Parts: sequence; C-alpha cells; structure tokens
Amino acid sequence: MNETNSRRDLQVALGLLLGFLALYLATLCPTVYFGDSGEISSAIFQGGVIHPPGYPLFSLLGRLALIAVPWGEPAFRVGTLVALSAALTVPTLFLIQRQLRVGALAAAVAAAVFGASYTFWSQSVRVEVYSLHVLLCALALLFTLQYRESRSLLHLRLTCLALALGLAHHLTIVLLLPGLLVLVGKRFWVEPGLGKRLGAALPIFLLTFGLYTLIPLFWARDETLHNMGSPSTPMGLFNHATARMYRDNLGIHSVAQLSQSLTNAWNTARESLPLSAWLGAFIGGGLLARRDRIAFAGLSVAGLAVTLNALNYHILDISAYYLPVVLISTAFLGTALDALARRLASFGQGKLPLVLAAAPVALALANFPTCNLHRATLVREFARHKLESCDPRSVLIMQGDQDIYPIVYAQEALHVRPDVLTIGREYLIGAILCDWEPRRWYLHLLREKGVDVPPMNPENREEKIKLALDGYLIQILNGSIKNRPVQMTFFNVPKQANNATLPMTNLLEYMAKNYYDAPQGLVVRWRPKSEPASVLALAARGQAFWEGAALPDMSAIDTSQEMDPDYLPQHYVVMLANQGYLWERAGKPQNAAAIYKAMLEWQPERSAATLKGISPLAAEAVKRTQVAASR
Repeated sequence: MNETNSRRDLQVALGLLLGFLALYLATLCPTVYFGDSGEISSAIFQGGVIHPPGYPLFSLLGRLALIAVPWGEPAFRVGTLVALSAALTVPTLFLIQRQLRVGALAAAVAAAVFGASYTFWSQSVRVEVYSLHVLLCALALLFTLQYRESRSLLHLRLTCLALALGLAHHLTIVLLLPGLLVLVGKRFWVEPGLGKRLGAALPIFLLTFGLYTLIPLFWARDETLHNMGSPSTPMGLFNHATARMYRDNLGIHSVAQLSQSLTNAWNTARESLPLSAWLGAFIGGGLLARRDRIAFAGLSVAGLAVTLNALNYHILDISAYYLPVVLISTAFLGTALDALARRLASFGQGKLPLVLAAAPVALALANFPTCNLHRATLVREFARHKLESCDPRSVLIMQGDQDIYPIVYAQEALHVRPDVLTIGREYLIGAILCDWEPRRWYLHLLREKGVDVPPMNPENREEKIKLALDGYLIQILNGSIKNRPVQMTFFNVPKQANNATLPMTNLLEYMAKNYYDAPQGLVVRWRPKSEPASVLALAARGQAFWEGAALPDMSAIDTSQEMDPDYLPQHYVVMLANQGYLWERAGKPQNAAAIYKAMLEWQPERSAATLKGISPLAAEAVKRTQVAASR
C-alpha cells in the first residue's frame, strides 16, 4: 500500500471515528440501564470487583473515565468509555478490510454498516463490556493480517498485546486463536528465528497476569459491596478469573436447548443486519475465498469458533456474544460491495458514493429510535420508585439482576433512600451454596450496615439447602432488624438462563404466617398481623406514591434482547392492578376505575391480560377499552 493510500486511509478512519463517536455519545444512556449496567457501574464507582471474570481492564479504564469525565452520573461517565471503544472499532474494521484489499469506499461503507447495526449500537450506548471486547478482537485480527504481510515483530507484538488485553477483559477472545493461527500460517513455525519471534511475543502475556493482580491487591481487599466472590486469595482469584460460577451454563444438554440456541442465533442475525447484508456477506466470503483463501479460512475459523461457543452457552442475553461474528461477516460484506462498486464504475464516480452510502444511512435511521438512549432514564426511575415506595428505615428484599443492580446503583451511586436496608436474596443464596467461591463478603457488608448476621456453619448439604431456601434470610429477619418494616420487590421468581432460581416457598409461607401483605407503590409491604390497618388507609398510602410517579415511556425502547424483556412494564402493570383492586376493597370503585383506565392507555395488551382476572370491574374496563378501540 503506497504512502498516498495510507494517508487517505488514515483520513477515512479518522472520519469514521469522529462520526461514530459523535453518534454514540449523542445516543448514550445518561444513567443505569438494563442488564449488568447497574452492577458494573456501582462496582467501578465504589472501587469493588465486577462479576466473574472481573474484567480488570475495563475496571481500570472505567476508573480513569470517572476521573476524566467531570460531568454526568457515574454510569454515564463509565459509558463514555463504552462509546469510545465502539467508535474505535468502526475504523479498525475499515482497516481490516483494507488489509484484505477491499477498496476504500466499500470498506468504509461496510464498516459504517457494522457501526449502525442494531446489536452493536445498542451495546455501545450503555455500560456494558462488549464494545471493548469487540474492539480488542478487531485489533487482534488487524494486527495479525498486518503481520501476515509484513512479518514484522512490531505487528506480532501488537497482536499479542491485543490478545493479552483481551484476556484481561473478556475471556472469549481466546476463541479467535485458531483463526489467527490459520492467518499467520505455517511459515511462523518453520522459518528461521522462531525463538526470536516467541521471545518477542510470549512475555507480553505477563500483562494479562498483571492486570488480574489488581483485583486482589487493590479492589478485593476492602470487602466493598461489589467484592463479588472475595477473590483475594490465589484460588479465589483463579475461580473468579476463569468464571467458574458460569460453567454450568456451557454445553448442549437437550434437543430443546439446541433448538433455543439456534433460535437465539437466528434472532440475533435478523436483528443485527438486514437479510440483504447477510446475503452480501455470503457472496463476499466466496469472492474472498477465490482471491485469498488463507484470509478467508482464518476469518471463517475465528467466526465459527465464536458461533459454536455462543450456541453452547446458555444465557438469556446471548446476542452480544455473536458480535465478533457480525464483525467478520461485515468484513466479507465489504468484499462484495467492492466487487459491486467495480461493476458500477461506469455509473458515474460522483453518484456511486451516494448510492453505497445509502445502506448505512438507511440502517442508522431505522435503528435510531430504539438505539437512542439519550433520554432513557426509565430504569433509574424504576429503581428510585421502588426505594421511594418503602417506609422509613425499612428492609427491602430484592431478587434478580433486573431488580438488584439498578436498586444498588440508585442507593450507592445516587444516594437514593440510604435509610432503606436492601437485602439481595440471591447474594445470601450464594453465600451459603458456593463453597468454591464464598460470598461471605455480602455477610460482611450486612454487618457493616448494622445487621446482626447469625453464624452460618451448615454441617451437611441438606442443611445448606434449608438455609439457602430462605432459612438464613428468615433468621436475619427475626434478628436485630425484626422491628423494622419489611417490603419485597417481587412475587414471582424471574426467569433465569438454565435453572429457575431457588423457589421462595419457605419465605412466602413464613411471611404469610406472620404478616399480611398489601401493595405500596412498586413494592409489597408486609405488615405484622399484630398491627392491622384499614384497607382505606392502605389504599390511600399507595395512591400517594402513584400520584407523584410518572409511568415510563416505553414507546421508543426495545427490550427484546434483554434478560427479562417484560420485567419492567409488567412490574408496573401488576402493582397498578393491585392498587386498583385495593381501592375496590376499600369501597372506592371510581378510584379503581381511574387506575384501570390509565393502565389500559399506557400498556393496553399487558394491562388487559392482567386485569381480566382481577375483578368484574377490571374486566369491564378492559371490555370498554377494546370496544372503543374497535371503533
């Protein structure tokens, strides 16, 4: 590649970087969002440890982002790192295609298509780890292709640096290794100087070890709220860094699982890129195979390894795991676009860029409404509404990622209702059952908050199960906090990836025996049976919350790729329905009817499904709404 082309490529790459950085920052979520956003933001903000594998590189860079960005919430400031990583990925993909001898125009268009694709864009405007992962994957591919051409030790070192940093971030970057070995070819092993090459490459991986040592040396020693797993010992760090707690999610164990995995893969492909783009990628792959079969084989092997892992890994939010495959496929698309551009060369040089640029522009316009999280504060407000529903100095029992993480963020990062003692049921379960990765850090935290945590030394597995099935939580509720008001944020157990969360039978039986329940805003208030209250007073108390809480705008939010897509709106619907029924029991049917009407206007289908079984008054409200809609 001559000097003029290199300079032009750098100018195009810079333009792509600045353009997509502006796009991602303009659509960046200003606060906590679904998924792991709350947990990651809170852990970095508090100086703690993120869930396995700990993501030490992201944790370090996130702490730097908190310092470098002086405005906005902690989640937004960490989110700027996510947006920057995503923006850097787009020009990196452009340079990958230039290494594959794709024309500059086609390479830029294909890179822009990837940047505007739904799955990548949606993961680039919230606090998540995937944009940095895809960037490091792209850099590893780029430097390997450059080394393949130059045989320069510099490019070899850069490849190893990208892999070393990737291993200190998202372990699945190791899946690229077979493809990278295909790209470097057998010459790497048979040419003279192998010892020199290995000596230049292997020491760089000490950086991976160095970054992981940050966890026990600095972030795990203080037992903060997010000292997930207490990885302060060598074995604890090994279990954490290798994500041992998630190994049960790996593997196909039934036809149903395989069917679900294939369905997830198809949905991700369909949502990420239009069918025409996948067709173009298929054609482009064939063209590349004819021109450079080693490059095609290496990229294909890398993509296949990532695909097989994603098919065998059973989590609900699996879509982001396919992003390296989308990246490679888009590189193939560039080859097809280049061939098309050459055939259309006679069409007119001035018109051709406009014709090709129409693809990413159209994709960006189509995805903008759902990827634009600039005003997406609904998850933060959801957590705030739960905390503000609680009585002063009360106990709030939480369960599930969608429940715990945003509430913890609201409390710890935004200081919303610090008087409320929040207890994560799943954290307690982990403290009891995870022998190989003890979560006693959470018990330490509860002690720091003034909870008299009873000793926990179960003698056998049966005793552990009893404690995990809320026996230990019940002991805590009967201890030093027994005179504090108790609320819960859930009734039904959220869906999990493989197995249902341990059932709440014992907890609900205990609560029903000693308390009576009533809706109170977005939580369920458990009032001791020795302290009865009138239904009218309970309804009035709940109404006071709803009068000051605006229902979230769900019209421009796409939750289809979230772990529990219906969790937030369904929670509002159920609690509103409970509030309406409470007004009915209090003898105020007009108040109930007003609530039912507001529900049906906000979420017609969900509300109708919920209200039909509540009462005749609620069923009549549904019928009237449906009749009015049919007119």
